[in-house]
Amino acid sequence: MAKPTLPALTFREWTGPLTRDLVQSPGSFGLGMVPEGKAPDAVVNSVCGYCSTGCNLRIHLRDGQPVNLTPGVEYPVNLGMACPKGWEALTPLKAGDRATTPLLRDAAGTLQPIDWSAAASTFAKRMKGIQSLHGPDSVAFISTGQIPSEEMAFLGCLAKFGMGFLHGDGNTRQCMATAVTAYKESCGRIFRRAIASSSSVPTLPSLTRSSGSACCGTSTILTLS
Repeated sequence: MAKPTLPALTFREWTGPLTRDLVQSPGSFGLGMVPEGKAPDAVVNSVCGYCSTGCNLRIHLRDGQPVNLTPGVEYPVNLGMACPKGWEALTPLKAGDRATTPLLRDAAGTLQPIDWSAAASTFAKRMKGIQSLHGPDSVAFISTGQIPSEEMAFLGCLAKFGMGFLHGDGNTRQCMATAVTAYKESCGRIFRRAIASSSSVPTLPSLTRSSGSACCGTSTILTLS
């Protein structure tokens, strides 16, 4: 029986399954080199929606669809940097269960898509029904750190003055309570003046007056913001 002939060993392949993915080409729009398969035909500025820091992201578009992103280099908040969640800001767009339209349960309990006008009308009708049946203190709202200050102020006005809510709370208490506890355990308390007023982390004015400061085991940018 003849021995099988093995192919000659080579240490360089000119083509392969990942070759085109790795090729770089000029990206235009001041982007430098970008993957050839994701070269954009337009770029728009956006703000990362993950937290309220407000980092600038430049969204690369091709045929009107986002294909990549880069942090804004000249933006004063992030200066060309982004956290891992910022770099993955486009990933939710590919999620198979991503909601792109309002959904309302039918009589059988199955979610069915409806238009925005019908969704707003249904929401207002049901919220009013709950309030009329159980009183104005039966509903409440909670804000989120993913919206800017102006939108958070508008939410409070809409809920309290427009919809008659008596109660509302903020993401700052519900979400950040654990973070504040961690800050105090990591950085201690700074007592100002002779009263028992304290801050969980150093304030910016106190840092400018100090001769030195060390932050260990903390995210300095998030802590100081």
